[in-house]
Amino acid sequence: MKYRILKIFLSLMLVVASIDLFVFAIDQDLTITNTIDYAEDKSTATINLDVVPNTNIEIESITVDGRNVMIKNDLGVKAQEVVTENQTVIFNIAYSKDGEQFTQEEKVIVDQIETMIQESNPNIDESIEVSEEPNFVQPEVTVNVAKINILSLVQEKLIMNVGEVVDFDPKKFVVIDEGVDQNLIDKVVVNSNVNNMKVGSYEVEFSVVDDAGGTSSVVLKVSVQGLPYLVDDNNQFVPLDGMNDIRKREYDSTRYFEGYHIVYDQVLEDGTIQNATPISLGYNEDSSYAVVSKVLNESNVDVGAVAYKAPGIYKAYYEFSNPYGGLSTTIREILVRGELVVADGTIEYSSTNPVKKYSNFDEFYMMNKNQIEGFVAEVLTENNVLNKYGEPNSSITIQYVGLTNFSDIDFTEMNPDGTPKTLILQLVATDNSKNFGFPNMASKLNVIVHVVNKIQNAPIITVKNPITYRLTSDSILLNGIEVESDTKLSLTDSPIYKKLLDYIEVVDDEDIANGFDTVVEVVKIKEINQDLEINFSSLTVQQDIIDLLKSPGIVEVTYRAVDQSGNASMTVKDFEIASDIWFDDFSQVINVRQKIGGYYSPHAIIKYIDSSRNEISSELVLDEISLDSVMVHRVEFVEAQRYIYFPDSTQLRPKVKMEQDILTQGMIWFSGNQPMFYFVEDEVNLDIVKAGFYLVNQQGMRSFHSTPVTNSENSATITSDSPGYIRVTFETEDTLSGVNDGTVTIDKVYGFTSLPMISSKQEITVKEYESQSNMDKLINANAAVTLPDLSVKEVPTIIDYSKVDPIQGGEAQIDASYTLINKEEKTTTKLVKVNVIKKPIITANNIELRIGDMLDILSMSHVKVTVFTGQVDLSKLVIQSNVPEENGIVNQVGNYSITFEYTDDIGNTSSYSIRVNVKSKESESSNNVPSPTIKPAEPTKNPTIKPTQNPSNTEEVNPTSAPSQEEEIEITVDEDSNTENKKSVEWWWIVLTIIITTIYTYYLVKKDE
Repeated sequence: MKYRILKIFLSLMLVVASIDLFVFAIDQDLTITNTIDYAEDKSTATINLDVVPNTNIEIESITVDGRNVMIKNDLGVKAQEVVTENQTVIFNIAYSKDGEQFTQEEKVIVDQIETMIQESNPNIDESIEVSEEPNFVQPEVTVNVAKINILSLVQEKLIMNVGEVVDFDPKKFVVIDEGVDQNLIDKVVVNSNVNNMKVGSYEVEFSVVDDAGGTSSVVLKVSVQGLPYLVDDNNQFVPLDGMNDIRKREYDSTRYFEGYHIVYDQVLEDGTIQNATPISLGYNEDSSYAVVSKVLNESNVDVGAVAYKAPGIYKAYYEFSNPYGGLSTTIREILVRGELVVADGTIEYSSTNPVKKYSNFDEFYMMNKNQIEGFVAEVLTENNVLNKYGEPNSSITIQYVGLTNFSDIDFTEMNPDGTPKTLILQLVATDNSKNFGFPNMASKLNVIVHVVNKIQNAPIITVKNPITYRLTSDSILLNGIEVESDTKLSLTDSPIYKKLLDYIEVVDDEDIANGFDTVVEVVKIKEINQDLEINFSSLTVQQDIIDLLKSPGIVEVTYRAVDQSGNASMTVKDFEIASDIWFDDFSQVINVRQKIGGYYSPHAIIKYIDSSRNEISSELVLDEISLDSVMVHRVEFVEAQRYIYFPDSTQLRPKVKMEQDILTQGMIWFSGNQPMFYFVEDEVNLDIVKAGFYLVNQQGMRSFHSTPVTNSENSATITSDSPGYIRVTFETEDTLSGVNDGTVTIDKVYGFTSLPMISSKQEITVKEYESQSNMDKLINANAAVTLPDLSVKEVPTIIDYSKVDPIQGGEAQIDASYTLINKEEKTTTKLVKVNVIKKPIITANNIELRIGDMLDILSMSHVKVTVFTGQVDLSKLVIQSNVPEENGIVNQVGNYSITFEYTDDIGNTSSYSIRVNVKSKESESSNNVPSPTIKPAEPTKNPTIKPTQNPSNTEEVNPTSAPSQEEEIEITVDEDSNTENKKSVEWWWIVLTIIITTIYTYYLVKKDE
């Protein structure tokens, strides 16, 4: 009995369980199924989610990561998501039931994706076969993937000089785009054709293959500029070490670059080579491409001209620079030869000399040079060797230029009255240095020959200098007032008397032999101008002589010599008594300002007292001196005018010398190597402009002297908010003593260029995976700058798509850069919104048919097209079917496919394939599902139907981009009967379960009885 009760209990439990199952089936809100379609290469997967709601259930949305992916149809709700990597996709289903809100999650695990989509050339089709099951043949699908360059250049071009070594390290010249593996920089390959020893344009290519197999490359433009070199005046090439040396005379002006020009081979912007582009020379810091030069053994030498103060061999060091910093150096020798120095000579020639005549002066000199006194004809060579006339291999020659032939002169001939005769040999000395590369130099000089007759047994009185002596009143007074003025000195003790005796000398052979001194005395002084003659017998003290000699004029002094034997001789000597000469307001130091190519004439005012006691003024002017260089010129003023108060006199006034240092002080110049071109709103620092000059002292030492600077803007800075030029005048005051040029000004013009201005579309709309070239055309970017002269110059643009997702869109960045002459570069950026329209979404149901059924593809498949731009145009729906049929009637059992393909207004193309299962008529009894009822969607245009043997699977569909415009059109059939059949199956299964359970329970009960 207990078993019977247990079996009845178990039977009841089975019934209850069946009822619970039935209740559960009724109470369940959603019925969810999912399928995953993998691409053949497992690179993508499409998740298809079907959701069937229970009665009174309204599904509101199905989202993935906040995106609504819900697609409604008559049977329920669908959702679709395309993934490209292994992941878990969570569908969030929101629905309402009886006015309450509910959510439910559905997790789908995708774990068979193996590869990523590879980049491909947009011009090459890549076919991907997709199959859903082994016996289902899929068509080829063309996938065009836009190529994305992940490399960018740090700089568009590189300028280098010949011989410069550049390491084209990718880390210095390219960058990997953000969001890409930065370790790829180590895989960048460099391909260069740069020849750093040859002027020209070259390219360096940087390329890299990313992990997906895509290749990116960029090209750096490289120009190799030539180093400076020399050409002569005929524009012929001259090697740097082939410059001729410079050969000049002492105090000649020298220009270091005479005969040569500095050039370089320049690569222009268009890549052409301009040979022998000149490089200008600079003389101060404001000049571009200044050539630095220094001269060994000569301090304070500037580039330009200079007068050398001493003979010698110097070396000029040159450093040439092209505009890009390429340097060339060389050395040039400068040889300086001294001036020809001459001085007059005197000789006493005896009338009894056996040699009366000579054929030329050279013969006369060689035979009598030891007796010629004071004679000088010499030059100091560049090697500091004293070259004298008459020495072996001397370059100096002397030519007689007198009125008579030299060979006709009788050197022993006396005057007719038997008195001594004076011969003046007029000569010209020449330093013949032209053969050594120096200019010849000539000077005049005289040799004075005194022909004397020696008196037998009588002293010979000779003057120490045959030229008339010149005395000044001051020298007479100086020699006379050596004691108190009231002191009475005897005549013979008088210094002035002794002074007069110093001008002569007496030779007496007899006295010399006997050791006696010959007595010499002044016996007479005659004042020629006043016709006054005074015998010394009437003179008692020196003051008498002073009184006689202190007034300007000419006096004649008679000397008498008496030897021990009483033999006597007399001679007469003329003295010119002139006033002292002085320099009026004379400065030992004169400051002058440097001036390239300029000259200065040293001058001084001298004064003296004439015979009438009048003060006379006269100006002395020397040869011009060069002002090319900052240096010291030491000049000597020598007074050499004739007596203007003795009109008939041919005698010269006593030479008075005065030295003066002329300091050539540097030019005032403005420094500050600042660029002349800027961008608008750049701030230009005007305080960088300084002024001053090089100051030289009497020892030749230079130092820099600054002067205050003001500008016409009265501001430390300037700027401009628009393109154009701004002229600024800088002023400084010259405070140099003795020069004072007053206000010195310089104008500087600053040019302002606008920032690059970009014009383009603000927003564009493209299809998925649109090519960069097409996006470039749509954006239509142009850029230009306005130059200081208000002309407009186009500049290139670069569009960066690194922040544009090929499916979701984003912002493209336009960069336009412009570089000024001074290498300053600025970039303008503009963002363009890129809207990506998603591919159309096609959904359709598989079709079950039997032989003999009519194939109505649109109504049976319930195909639906969703577009995100424009309107759905069914004429663009292309249908490819391989179902065997005739006149619409299927006639062969098998599995077939139908592919739907749609291209929207901007070129996005999607395709979707369904299965068609054709069964035989015998299987009809086993399928209680009634034939579908056709419910057309009344399209305005008919789709295109194409038969095919290669139906395709779904093209990749990415619903992540937000559509700008969306329209759905659905081609449906009536599904009510199918729905009812499905529900009947569920009810019949429950009823059958209850019946079977009840019968089995009854059986058990009966069995126990």
